[in-house]
Amino acid sequence: MTNTNCLRGIQCPDCKSDSPFVVTVETNVIMHDDGWIETTGDNDSWGDWSFIRCDACDHHGIVSEFRSSNQ
Repeated sequence: MTNTNCLRGIQCPDCKSDSPFVVTVETNVIMHDDGWIETTGDNDSWGDWSFIRCDACDHHGIVSEFRSSNQ
């Protein structure tokens, strides 16, 4: 496994790819009736509970299911 930064310890359990992945990230926005504006400086969050999908094989689940057991 070669990931050493944001994806450290993450690998697709199906095809063994170590990137890239689609991950659901929560963030804050300013919401108006006609749309929204991204805010800056807010904490974007994702973790073991977040949705993840392997871009290589479309296997999906939650991040904790993609974490290596020997991390």
